[in-house]
Amino acid sequence: MRSLGVLLLLLAGCVADDSRTPSRHSANSGGACTTSDDCPTDMWCLEELCSPRWAAEPQAADAATPRLSVTPASLNFGALAPGGRRTLSLLLENTGDTMIIITAAALVPTTTDFRVEPMGHGPFWIRPGRARALFVSFVPTTTTHAQATLSIASAAPTASIRLQGN
Repeated sequence: MRSLGVLLLLLAGCVADDSRTPSRHSANSGGACTTSDDCPTDMWCLEELCSPRWAAEPQAADAATPRLSVTPASLNFGALAPGGRRTLSLLLENTGDTMIIITAAALVPTTTDFRVEPMGHGPFWIRPGRARALFVSFVPTTTTHAQATLSIASAAPTASIRLQGN
């Protein structure tokens, strides 16, 4: 019982010491923020959340330039028998200095034998200097030549990729 009393006194002393000496580390470690000043020194405010500084520092809104590089510029699926399936990938790389949010990947015409594989729920983002694969499948219903255009929408200029098969 005596050791419990000593432990409680020690804990009370620690709490008192913490309240007398404000620490930047007691700020929103991983919590909500409006500027990087709201976060601990090893974090910065990214999309209203304190995030680790391992990524590049955020740029001012007017200095940021969204740029998306897509490789290859076209996909040729070759000849496939009806009912066959071939999946190829595109690399979406953020070559700009701000985060890019991919909001849509749309096929034109929409009634084609090409399919964009699911990217998950909702839009996804790519940090500056990072890349993400996007998979496209070709499932022909006939032996005729098929072609379409895949458009990738984001804050960067829309990227258009030519697709062809059979």
